[in-house]
Amino acid sequence: MKSQTALNNDIVNNACLSLKAKGLVWFLLTRPQGWKTSLIKLSETLPESKNSLRTALKELEDEGFVRWSKDKVTGATVMDVYETSRPNPNLAQDRESRRPQHKA
Repeated sequence: MKSQTALNNDIVNNACLSLKAKGLVWFLLTRPQGWKTSLIKLSETLPESKNSLRTALKELEDEGFVRWSKDKVTGATVMDVYETSRPNPNLAQDRESRRPQHKA
């Protein structure tokens, strides 16, 4: 495993992501290529509950940092993690409507 990782600022500058979601995506992006995990394995590795991790993963999915698909051979659910946001056009809720409103 690498001892240092450079990551794009899209993650830290995304106002729609909680610190928990930002930390989780950074953790996931530092795993080796081909690394496999599950919600149960993450909850055993990290000091977060499954529900807490599920919430953070949903945030990441909503903001386009995580996408889920089915492996065509095994049928297993696969999580793809991205360093830059790749908005999902299939999301019903508009991304802009979720952005926090800052008071001037």
